[in-house]
Amino acid sequence: MTSPNYGAAMKKMFLSCMFAMMSAVPFMQAAADEAEPAALSLPPVETVTKSLLEKQKNLSALRHKYTYMEHEIQRDRNADGKVTREDKFDYEIKFVKDHTVNRILKKNDAALSADEQVSEDARVQKLLSDAEHTPAPASTVENVLNATRIIDVKRLSYQNVKALALQFEPREGYRPRDKAEELFSHLSGKMIVDEASGDMMHIDAKVATAMKVLGGIAGELEMGSSLVIDTTMVNNEVRIAANENRRILARKLLVKTDTEYEISYSAYKKAGN
Repeated sequence: MTSPNYGAAMKKMFLSCMFAMMSAVPFMQAAADEAEPAALSLPPVETVTKSLLEKQKNLSALRHKYTYMEHEIQRDRNADGKVTREDKFDYEIKFVKDHTVNRILKKNDAALSADEQVSEDARVQKLLSDAEHTPAPASTVENVLNATRIIDVKRLSYQNVKALALQFEPREGYRPRDKAEELFSHLSGKMIVDEASGDMMHIDAKVATAMKVLGGIAGELEMGSSLVIDTTMVNNEVRIAANENRRILARKLLVKTDTEYEISYSAYKKAGN
């Protein structure tokens, strides 16, 4: 079984940039929703990228006015694919100075023990302190556009919305500015955004090049690790994550781990409402 600290370190690499964005729909559904390209041709990729980036600040500001619940199932699997551990967590999600602060309310459908609560309070306090002293993280759209190479852009109809599908791959030679960009710089996949608002609707990505964690000291995130996020429109003003699935394939020395996260979000509530 994976040590808790190692598993947490690997999970943190995925969590560092994900909360700010986000009905699960399998990736093949995206293809099924595609329509004939619009008659109006698309501008150059650089122009599309610039336009999308310019819209993200306002979208993040709207998104960060909300609190919501996260329901997470974690599963460890052995080399034969058999589940060796399964835990459930219920989190309360809120934003403090544009940083995600997630607090565990329940573990395996029960309240935390006294010792667990002490540990959780200390963890949350560190998140609050970090929010006071570190720059706000970028959104998923910003990380994809900044840290990867967009190799194709197409118009499509996705869930009855005029959208753009952006195919991306690792950008060779890119020097990431933070841990989130470091993760995204190793991903390839497809992201779908609302063409009018620039808000992310769906992303399906995989680790295309292995990524060393802490220079290899904490191990390596291996090829095949994956991330799928679907968002939902909330209050007809902004999209927030609805469902998320992650698979983290990692190696530390001779130990390989395979952990999956099945996540859903609910109870979106705007501050002051």
